[in-house]
Amino acid sequence: MLSLAVLSSLVFIATLLPAASAMRYMDNLTDYNINSNQNAQSVLDYDSVRPSGKYTPSPLNWRSLPTYTVLLDKFADGDPSNNDYFGTLFEHDWREMNFRYGGDLKGLEDKLDYIQGMGIGAIYIAGTPFLNMPWQADSYSALDFSLLDPHWGTIDDWRNFVDAVHAKGMYLIVDFTVDERQLSKFASVQDRLREWNPNVMAKIQKFSCMAIKALDFDGIRIDKATQVTLEALSQWTTHTHQCAAAVGKTNFFIPGEVTGGNAFGSLYYGRGRTPNQLPHTFLEASGLTPMDSQYFIRDVSQISLDAVAFHYSIYRSLTRFLGMDGNLQVAYDVDVDFVSAWNEIFIKNDMINYNTGVVDPRHMYGMTNFDIFRWPSLVNGTQRQMLGTFVTSLVMPGIPLLYYGEEQGFYLYDNGASNYLFGRQPMTSNTAWQRHGCYKLGSEQYFNMPLQRSVLGCKDDWNSLDHFDPTSAPYRQMAHFMYIRKHFPSLQDGFNLVQRYNNTYRIELPGSNGVQTEVGFWSVTRSFLDSQTKTQNVTDTQPIWLLYTNENQTKTYNIDCMSDDWIISPYPEGTTVRNLFSPFDTITLQHSLDPFNGDGKAPYTGCVPSITFDPYGFKAYVPVADWIDPPPALTKFIPGHDA
Repeated sequence: MLSLAVLSSLVFIATLLPAASAMRYMDNLTDYNINSNQNAQSVLDYDSVRPSGKYTPSPLNWRSLPTYTVLLDKFADGDPSNNDYFGTLFEHDWREMNFRYGGDLKGLEDKLDYIQGMGIGAIYIAGTPFLNMPWQADSYSALDFSLLDPHWGTIDDWRNFVDAVHAKGMYLIVDFTVDERQLSKFASVQDRLREWNPNVMAKIQKFSCMAIKALDFDGIRIDKATQVTLEALSQWTTHTHQCAAAVGKTNFFIPGEVTGGNAFGSLYYGRGRTPNQLPHTFLEASGLTPMDSQYFIRDVSQISLDAVAFHYSIYRSLTRFLGMDGNLQVAYDVDVDFVSAWNEIFIKNDMINYNTGVVDPRHMYGMTNFDIFRWPSLVNGTQRQMLGTFVTSLVMPGIPLLYYGEEQGFYLYDNGASNYLFGRQPMTSNTAWQRHGCYKLGSEQYFNMPLQRSVLGCKDDWNSLDHFDPTSAPYRQMAHFMYIRKHFPSLQDGFNLVQRYNNTYRIELPGSNGVQTEVGFWSVTRSFLDSQTKTQNVTDTQPIWLLYTNENQTKTYNIDCMSDDWIISPYPEGTTVRNLFSPFDTITLQHSLDPFNGDGKAPYTGCVPSITFDPYGFKAYVPVADWIDPPPALTKFIPGHDA
């Protein structure tokens, strides 16, 4: 263990080092040093290898890997000896909310079965792996990019953990802060790495390559990606892809944090695209290749982000769709209608995977993260969260992104100011969050935010219990989303999102400054494009019929199938379809006036004359011959969870 004196020296020296520097090899740091070149005279001499010399190849298809976000400190404590590693004041205190809690790699490794049980294929660890300020539990204050943070574990702990992830057929994404060192902050302005300097860039490139070679992870998320200069980001990303490919990771994944609107983000994805470089149609965009240089800003050798790591434009649309009130959007956000939004994203963003040369959408869509509010804190919040997860997992083509605790219905807040709501409650048993759990600050962002459970959380003893409960209703529902997504290729890989019908009206909420909210129900399908490059062994390309409502009431819609306004299905009349979700109802589609094959004769397109939705309800219909039973699921065990 490092002494406090050594830590003080590390912090002091790190503040004096030039940007993107690190110290020379020190024997007492061997357990945490990813640099294995003891004779290195500069950062550029650093190197690393895995003792086994073996690396796990990249996954072929990142869309097949629903991803689970973890705050390592708040997840599970598998090695209490590293909690107060440096012995500094306020370094660790499990009795309060704002210090290190104690989670680490061994704790996370012990919970891999719990995570995989939801159908998760990849884990994203938020916060860098590197040495941080002792009291910075979020791990975004890296001091040295060549030293691993002892609070998480040793380099052997990292290697054992990554091996355990890969042994389960899962993959790992880690966090990097290319744009900042965060040694000092003043008025939210952070100490930059000056990545535009060629000497600094060479060192940043060295660190990422060295970490890949040392730890064998599969992707890197770039924090605050749009604070990095575009040229520097593309230089770093292109170089990192090459380093990963050199050890067999030929589909290494580099998404980034983009909080701005879709048009702004378009500059950063792939080779970048401006408004005057857009393909004319969705189908034209689907057929682009790296040779079509007129549609891109940068040369084919300068690739920036592979995707967005949490699609804030879609998230902001979801807040409007799910009834939130206020100034919810930023400049050049996408449409609140998800079909229109997808068409806009697909045309404006460079979707080519430059590892493979084919169009390969990999944006990550989620309902919440460590910087935004918890939906179950609201009135009807769990129902809203489930509908939103239906959209992010099944409606939007890309990668579903879950945030730890969503599957347990977490609803408490950590923030101390009303302009920044976030929840980072630990998964294991603890009383601190319940003690502070009656939230009273409200929200500056949302008008009359309908907080409910979070204002009474201090009275709910459930908040002090262990929360690794595979029988919880949200856990089982999310697992079912991922199960049917995996079984039906169109829901995992289909790019063709088509609106079949909607029955909606518009309302104007008092705090939205004239921006209207569309309310009602939507009928859409997911399917493959005829021209789409399909992954291996895909033969089932039939459309899947998805219906959903954002009405907060049980409502029946009765529609005349012989009228001009009718509920269009993707199947011919006479087809019996069954819902993939409870209550697993069946419908026999009726005759309409629309020829199914567009040739003026039978068969005609199937129609639904009547349909009923529960509040915030959703359905997914397939022909009965293709319907699948839900998988076995734990609903109760004795003596019971946390007994």
